[in-house]
Amino acid sequence: MFGNISAFVNGNMFFGVFGNDLFVRLSSKDQLELFKNKGSSMLEPMKGKPMKDYVVLPKTWRAKPETLRSWISKSLEWSSKLPPKKAKNSQVLQIAFLRVIVPGFGSDSDSQVRKGIEV
Repeated sequence: MFGNISAFVNGNMFFGVFGNDLFVRLSSKDQLELFKNKGSSMLEPMKGKPMKDYVVLPKTWRAKPETLRSWISKSLEWSSKLPPKKAKNSQVLQIAFLRVIVPGFGSDSDSQVRKGIEV
């Protein structure tokens, strides 16, 4: 997202990096639970414009990989239940480009992308 690294499931972003922040997409219930932790906040790529459902993880958690893994897993689980999004033309072009450039990029990788597991 915005030139940073993001992870998607079924075309829906569920985890990513924005600047120095790690963020996850969560249900309303999980957002409220996460906001009890000092350092968490809504993701605001543009000041005053929070992204619905996206929460920045506390920076202190970078030294706690199990805690990060737990929240990223919650995000993946919840986001995988959202309606799938269709691949954008740019994603289709990326697949075509990879077929030409990357030896061995074939049907297995293509089927994973079509199922929504972007790599």
